[in-house]
Amino acid sequence: MSSTKKQVIGFLEQLNLSNLNHKLSIWLKTQQPTNLGRSSNDWKLSNQDQGFTLIELLVVIIIIGILSAIALPTLLRQANKAKEVEAITRVRNILQLQHEYYITNGEFANSSREVANSPLVI
Repeated sequence: MSSTKKQVIGFLEQLNLSNLNHKLSIWLKTQQPTNLGRSSNDWKLSNQDQGFTLIELLVVIIIIGILSAIALPTLLRQANKAKEVEAITRVRNILQLQHEYYITNGEFANSSREVANSPLVI
């Protein structure tokens, strides 16, 4: 029994209200802690709510298909753009090396080996 309940019962005993004391003591014993949330039975699904229908699943699959049909070409375009940027960067590097080779040697390199053996390449 909690100290508050003991204090109330002690106070009533001091007032010699035995009948009220008895009723209060019975009432305190019957009180259950309140459950502020839902009971476990409230969260259970009924037999009618246990899954998705075939129509709902088909609608979801169709929506996913439409979204992927929209996104896939964009994704492929981005992959191609990345390859183009890489190729352009490599060509620019080759042009820069050829230009530096020309400045150093007075002529353009005939092969990539000549450029690779150049003192300008680190």
